[in-house]
Amino acid sequence: MVLNSIELKNFRLHSNTKLEFSKNINYIIGGNGQGKTTLLESIYYLCTTKSLNQTSDNEALKFDQSFFEINGSFSEYATNKVRIFFSREINKKNVFLDDKQIYKASALIGKFPVVALLQSDHAITQGSPAERRRFVDSIISQSSATYLKLLLEYSRTLRHRSSLL
Repeated sequence: MVLNSIELKNFRLHSNTKLEFSKNINYIIGGNGQGKTTLLESIYYLCTTKSLNQTSDNEALKFDQSFFEINGSFSEYATNKVRIFFSREINKKNVFLDDKQIYKASALIGKFPVVALLQSDHAITQGSPAERRRFVDSIISQSSATYLKLLLEYSRTLRHRSSLL
């Protein structure tokens, strides 16, 4: 999959930003605090419906704004459009794939595979086995819908067992 374009409204530093990407290599260049990491985070949002650094959706809002919106266009054999809209007033995030609302993030995960390695991800090599499992689970879940489904069922079963104990 190739990301063709992205549009950000009220997302962190970006009030209204539209970018078109080359099918070749793209460089993101800018000074400190110019929104380079925000752009990478918005791409991660489009692919996973979650924040890159696992913060709440409220924290991604531009100061004094009530909503943010991220639109992206992907292509491979066909063109797909993803739209994420978050409203502070109702504290809800809506995700749309090709103008149809998606109610479960698992329906989008794996359609547009993405891997992000941050400085905080040193826990993968130096941290606990649980950190490594979480990272590997996230990567495999993007390539196998069956694995993601089984992982979600397993997590739900563990929560039920813990609450019974």
